[in-house]
Amino acid sequence: AVTTDEGIERNFPGSSGAVSTRSTVGTPLTTLFAANNSFAGNTFDVEVLSSTPVVINGFDVNLDNAGSTNTISLYTRQGSSVGVENNPGDWTLAGTDSNVISAGIDSPSHVDISNIVLQPGQTYGFYIDLTSYPSSSFQYTNGGPTVYSDANLQITTNTGQSSPAFSGSFTYREVNTTLYYSPQALPAVNVPTLSFSMIIFASLLLAVVGFIAVRRKSNA
Repeated sequence: AVTTDEGIERNFPGSSGAVSTRSTVGTPLTTLFAANNSFAGNTFDVEVLSSTPVVINGFDVNLDNAGSTNTISLYTRQGSSVGVENNPGDWTLAGTDSNVISAGIDSPSHVDISNIVLQPGQTYGFYIDLTSYPSSSFQYTNGGPTVYSDANLQITTNTGQSSPAFSGSFTYREVNTTLYYSPQALPAVNVPTLSFSMIIFASLLLAVVGFIAVRRKSNA
């Protein structure tokens, strides 16, 4: 047993084998699911590496108390989470899901908070808060900051967080999460086209202009 950031003794037996049944959409980017500590949330940074905007469609977290119903809130900010972990005025509530069913320690529990648009080349702070703590404990891993990335996104881990939100941090802690994302479709560009009748009219107009020019030249 180890003493967690919550101040309780806990054994970490590994994956429960349970899998979240809630739907997931998009490309996954996973940090890890290997908890050895816990409390009520994590902060971390997300950088957009792609040249187009990215939309977060939802994410997974690591919770104990398998089968419990929990409330998760996500706060975001433009700019890094480092140094502002406990300043609520620096964060914006992006969404809350009050029906997060725990799949058990080291198994993904899905959170349905979506339509979060991230712009290319920008870094955003993320703060996932287990608002309903102690309905479960939010599981994470000692260590970091650690970088996890693919061709489009980069996650840099930061702190573990206490309850209620913005009331205390523990450094350094690695968030156990999977972000599901999709490239944001760029608006279609309408290219003007000429109808067949417009083409005929333009051709006739050019012919008439040419005929008049020739007549003027011959009469000169």
